[in-house]
Amino acid sequence: MPPRRPQGNRRQRVTTALPRRPSMSKSLLALAALLLAPITSLHAADVSAPALATRELVLDKQFLLLPIGTAPNPDYHMTISVDGEKIHDFFIDLGVDTVGWWTHIDVSRWAGKTATLTIDKPGETAAGFELIETSNTPRNLHPLYDETMRPQLRFSQQRGWTNDPNGLVYHDGEYHFFWQSNPFAWKWKNMYWGHAVSTDLIHWKELPPALRPRAMGNVGECFSGSGNIDEKNTGGWQIGDEKVMVLAYTDTGRGECIAISRDRGRTWESIPENPVIKHQGRDPKLVWYAYDAKDTPLDDRARELGGHWVIVVFDEASEHGRNFAFYTSTNLKEWTLQSRMKDYFEC
Repeated sequence: MPPRRPQGNRRQRVTTALPRRPSMSKSLLALAALLLAPITSLHAADVSAPALATRELVLDKQFLLLPIGTAPNPDYHMTISVDGEKIHDFFIDLGVDTVGWWTHIDVSRWAGKTATLTIDKPGETAAGFELIETSNTPRNLHPLYDETMRPQLRFSQQRGWTNDPNGLVYHDGEYHFFWQSNPFAWKWKNMYWGHAVSTDLIHWKELPPALRPRAMGNVGECFSGSGNIDEKNTGGWQIGDEKVMVLAYTDTGRGECIAISRDRGRTWESIPENPVIKHQGRDPKLVWYAYDAKDTPLDDRARELGGHWVIVVFDEASEHGRNFAFYTSTNLKEWTLQSRMKDYFEC
């Protein structure tokens, strides 16, 4: 709120000085109010709006390189937008004094466009913010995968912090591996879905993240979930012969969501019906239940398909206690609660 005007302000002095001309006094008061209102509003806006630094960069190369500090810094809030759409929104341990390592974002999807970058606390972040640049290769201070303590027999992402494998699925000759990922620090934050593919489960190629928090229509973090293939085109998203890949995940603050890929997992989009399940919980497991002769179909559509989709998801609504909730669907967009299994927990 704007500060209170002192008791001896100009408005009171005008009223006191001209007691016999109330009409002029009112006019002056009205004029003063009109003149001061924009100043007061501007002052209020300045107080409430956080200061941001802004840069524009042409995405003329494959990667955007960002410096990371040598120790966990305060979480600086950064956004990247293209054509007015926010494509990344994250907190970063930006290297403001020294650079311990470099992370990168694959921006080839937006090649040739101009990106607008913003970051908070411009007084602290100016030096590191100016170091951000584009490149056709990631920047490695040490040979990649030859660093001290780097695992050699198990997959590890190129940069940042990792946990929770998600969405393990096989499609068209490739094994797909997703995981909870923070590419911008050594700690838990920014729940992206990392993504890698393999043809033999030994040698892996890391791809750009499949899911991005606070972007792609998401409002929160992209928590754990699962993956599957819509073999029967139940969602109606298939174009041509390529089957649609499906991810089910938790968008914190909204509920359970669906993302799809029509190009073998190289790019992903959230469906407009999200969130498809609204509740207090997380970590959906998506499976296709195929009928046998003993099963009773859910409805005529399920009978035609020969099965239906099931999501099992952790639910912690206070009226039910912690439980697994079972939902069914024939189109991946509309879900019906069928039952609960009490006293079970997340993941």
